[in-house]
Amino acid sequence: MRLVVTADAEALAERAAAEIANAASRAIRASGVFTLAVSGGRTPRRMLELLAGRDDVDWDRVHLFQVDERVAPDGHTDRNLTTLDEALLAHVEPASVYRMPVGAGDLGAAAADYE
Repeated sequence: MRLVVTADAEALAERAAAEIANAASRAIRASGVFTLAVSGGRTPRRMLELLAGRDDVDWDRVHLFQVDERVAPDGHTDRNLTTLDEALLAHVEPASVYRMPVGAGDLGAAAADYE
């Protein structure tokens, strides 16, 4: 493990986007695919925006998993998927996106479907 200290939140977001882009390149060279699991919400938003703007990620080989969600209707600002859609998915198109289906209805069935 290594600890990285950045000057501010913007520098942290830039560093995180660069690290993910580098990891994607290495994984795609090694296995042909990169799997990325991301959270939504405010915390990773800027990093996701910066990642979407990078031209060194082969999005055709990226499988993106949403790993947390709040129970709210589609498009609602409380949904983590809304941030993920706005910050990243509106700008890039990964090979596959695995969204968590928790907008309404039976949460047990939604969890089983996602699994």
